[in-house]
Order: sequence, then C-alpha cells, then structure tokens
Amino acid sequence: LSCATIPRMFMQPQYFGNAATVLWLLMCSRILMSEGYAVGMRINKSQLRSSSSSPLPLSPLSPLPLPHLHVLYESPPAAVVLKPGGVICHSTSYATSTEVPLLQRSRDHFGRRVNLAHRLDRGASGAVLLSLDTEEAWSTTELIEKMAKGTKTYVAWCRGTGEYVRKLTEGEVDTYKLTGGGDEVYGVTRNDGWFLVDRSIRNENGNEKEARTWFKYLCGGEESCLILCRPENGRWHQLRKHLNGLSVPILGDGNHGNSKVNRMWRSRGLAKGRIGLHLMRLELPKTAKLAAIDVVAPFPDDLKELVTEHVGPNSINILTDAVGI
Repeated sequence: LSCATIPRMFMQPQYFGNAATVLWLLMCSRILMSEGYAVGMRINKSQLRSSSSSPLPLSPLSPLPLPHLHVLYESPPAAVVLKPGGVICHSTSYATSTEVPLLQRSRDHFGRRVNLAHRLDRGASGAVLLSLDTEEAWSTTELIEKMAKGTKTYVAWCRGTGEYVRKLTEGEVDTYKLTGGGDEVYGVTRNDGWFLVDRSIRNENGNEKEARTWFKYLCGGEESCLILCRPENGRWHQLRKHLNGLSVPILGDGNHGNSKVNRMWRSRGLAKGRIGLHLMRLELPKTAKLAAIDVVAPFPDDLKELVTEHVGPNSINILTDAVGI
C-alpha cells in the first residue's frame, strides 16, 4: 500500500463506521510519520531528527492557548463572564470544528463543570450567567429562575434614527418617533422614556409565544442609533424581531435585518458574523439561597469605535449614564 494513496483512502465512506477502522487509521498515521509525512507535506527524515537549534515549525494540529476569559463576577455557585461577539455559547450543529464554545472555555478556566443559566446569540456580546458545579443540585435551577426575575439591560446598535416628540393624544403625552428605512413609527412612552412592545413571536418550533420588551431610544446619528432594551421574556430572537418590527433592525442581523444595509456596515468595519447587540447589565434579585447580583459588562471595543464615529462622539457617555454606570 503506497503512502501516497492513504490520504485519498481516508475520504472513502466505506472506511468509516466501526472500531476496527479507528485502529486502521491510527496505524496509517504511524506509517505516514515513518515515511516522513507531516501536516500534509513531505519532509526529510533527517528533519525529524534535527537538533533543537533548528526546530520544526509548530504543527497546526498542536493545541493553541485559549483566549483570556473575562470574569465579571464569581461567588459560587454563580459566576458571570463576558462573552465576546462571534463566540458561540455551547456546541451545536452550527459550530465549526475549530470553534471553542464559551461553555468549554469557562470549564477550562474554572476547572470544574459549568452550566449556562441563559444564552446569547453567537453574534452578540455581553454578560453571561453561569452555574458553577457544586454539591448543591439546586444551583442551576435556582439561577435560571433568578435570571427570569431579574432585569437584563441590552444596548442595540440599530439602523435608522429616532427622537422624542410631543403629541396631543387624549392629553399631552411623551411620544417616541423611530425612523428607519423610510418608515416612521410612533408610540407612547412612560415618563422615564421607556416604551413597551407587546407582540407575540414564534419560537424555534414555530409556536407563537407571548413576548414583551421595553425599549428606550438614547441617541442617533444620520444612519444609526442606540436603543436600550429590557425583555420581560426570553423568547428566541425576541429583541431582534421586535426591533425589526419597529423598522430599526439591529445592524449586522442577517436574519431580521436588511442584507444591503448590513453589507454597507461590514465594509465600514463591522466584523463578519457580528451583530450590534450587547447585554450590558445584569441585575438579579436576592433569593433565600443566593445573594443579589449586579454586574456591568463594559461596552465592547469592537463596537465602541464604530458607534462613536457614526452615532456621535458623546454617544458612549450617554449610554453609560443611561445604564447607570
């Protein structure tokens, strides 16, 4: 059997599917190394025996160090970590073979089993609540319930702009106006500027579920704006769907936004796969078994420069004041 034919044989489906095949592949790998194959290239055997003064290049198959995990809060059985944009929360069929999910990074960092109390979309960033494995079996369930009762403040960088206007509707009331894609949407706000969207949405299985989200327009430039979001439920793509329904979809959102607009913002520096959504603050109440949690996830650098340029030089200060940090 020629070693040159072995890599091609790996691709034949009849060689997969049982334990004997695994052993056969291991034997083939030893043959390849003995013949001088490494990382898909032919090298001389003398190179394999070279001295330390001229080491071989690092193989791509060698394990690489994981990126630093930013821990925002740790008090067992709970921890809050910062998820960067583009990182998947846990392994799914959509994950690539080279991705290291946030859950695995957290397990490696804390050196113990870790569970997610909630998730963020791959393209989003922000605070993620974790349950650290302890002898207490209730901890994960308790944290999930705590998360449902808490206040989660997101900031969304959206297409379009907005403003507050005054209109007479059975008396003078505060009203918001959002303008995106040529559409104008009006609605009544509370005295503190928050307004409610109460519109059911379909989950992953196509079942319609109640969904309520509070929004607050902060500031805007000529083409984009910042909006605070506080969901009362945790439905699938709830914020993304509600904001799209207001004609101000989140920038970078390929599912619920405008592909032409997204391509324009990608060309301006918005990273591929990144969406303009960040979970900035978690405020979770005290329970009988768990202390209160109040954690802020700093606005990410990869969005900060773009927002400052396109929304306004004072936009980040307006944001931090509104979030209460």
